[in-house]
Amino acid sequence: MKNENDFNRYLSKEFSKRSPELHYLKASDKFTAGVSDFLLWHAGRSAALECKFVSTWPSDKANLLKHTFTGAQKTFLESITLAHGRGVGLVAVGSEKMFYVFREAHIPTNGNWKTGDFRACRYHAYPFKSIDDFVRVWV
Repeated sequence: MKNENDFNRYLSKEFSKRSPELHYLKASDKFTAGVSDFLLWHAGRSAALECKFVSTWPSDKANLLKHTFTGAQKTFLESITLAHGRGVGLVAVGSEKMFYVFREAHIPTNGNWKTGDFRACRYHAYPFKSIDDFVRVWV
């Protein structure tokens, strides 16, 4: 995968394979500023998922994300949490074929981390192929 769009297309395909147990909606950024990339429903639970992608780890002192979590994205995730759903952030690292998942409350105020700080947090990590594990734990 080369970018976030490729990763989101991959997630859409994987999510659709889990239908009808998993229901999802891929939001369009063109018309829904702040709304998360995916809205998910599974086993009576709901989640909003905002995805970010880096092709490879930047240096430890560099900013992790080129496209940070925006204020509107963070606010949307917080509103889902307040409504008893899960506001979930995800950072995928293409070179590792891994993604890292965390609750919205762990997103820094500025929407970004220094790479070394992010890696030190030891967020939940999943191989790209472990979508079932992700769904079971986070949705």
